[in-house]
Amino acid sequence: MKFVLLLIVSSFAGQGILGQQVAFQAQFSSGYIIVPASGPHIFNNVIFNRGNAYSCSTGKFTAPAPGVYYFAAQVFTANKMRAKVDIKRNGTPVSTMALNTTQPGDAESVSTGITLQLAANDQVWVETANPLYDIRYLGEMHSHFSGFRVCGC
Repeated sequence: MKFVLLLIVSSFAGQGILGQQVAFQAQFSSGYIIVPASGPHIFNNVIFNRGNAYSCSTGKFTAPAPGVYYFAAQVFTANKMRAKVDIKRNGTPVSTMALNTTQPGDAESVSTGITLQLAANDQVWVETANPLYDIRYLGEMHSHFSGFRVCGC
């Protein structure tokens, strides 16, 4: 009985308008990247983008339909760095990560995830919360942003 329920839930997870799947995973394309102090982090290497709701040119996810969505982000730095990084919905922070490496060569990885109720055309992205200076990240699989539609509830 548990298997049947899991199969039913799995088959509906990520469904958008008219059964269209909405899910994406993106990361930085190079092994080392400097992200500007302000504006969305642009994860420009799209691993997959079902429903085409994530834009690799703006770094923003735009909800194609109302519903419950789940987002996750991870960033990794390997230099002396203090920074706060947010997941934002329509410009408002909804989840925060903090990096605090104190010595040159220190490495730190932080991640966060959040479930959000979105309206159609709401936007979600990752952005530096304290834009005092550019942030240096390790890219590729070390820093990424992903999300999917859970349901239309």
